[in-house]
Amino acid sequence: MIKQMLQNYLFQVDDVEIFAFQCGYLTGALIALLFVVLLGLLLTILKHPRHAKGVALRSAHGRLLISATAIADLVKSVGGEFAEIEILKVALFHDRKALRLYVAVSFPYNPDGESITVVADHFENRLLDALKYNLGIENIRNIEIDVRKGKPKPGFY
Repeated sequence: MIKQMLQNYLFQVDDVEIFAFQCGYLTGALIALLFVVLLGLLLTILKHPRHAKGVALRSAHGRLLISATAIADLVKSVGGEFAEIEILKVALFHDRKALRLYVAVSFPYNPDGESITVVADHFENRLLDALKYNLGIENIRNIEIDVRKGKPKPGFY
């Protein structure tokens, strides 16, 4: 039944030359569509930020590499200083456009505390100071904060 619908509506099977032209036209259109989809996929992959393995700093006798896990541990310890937040995830990314590194932090927010903008501002300032004084990292200037849904109160279901 589907074959008959395709033959009746998509192709004119009466003439062999017209049928060959229609098959070629359909093949070319499908190849063009496939090319556009692959190009879009490639651009999406290239624009997606890459995880950084760490931060390289110059030292007196070479290079010092501070790993992303060491930075994540520092971020979690700074997050422990704030009662309103609990760090869920930390990642270090390369920003390809600006050729810089940035830290992405996600945490749930408890609405019983201060305003999220105040907490985020204090957290960012404290984190930048900790990165500078504890690890000597001054080239991370951006901190992306992803605030997740807050945890429900105990006993509330």
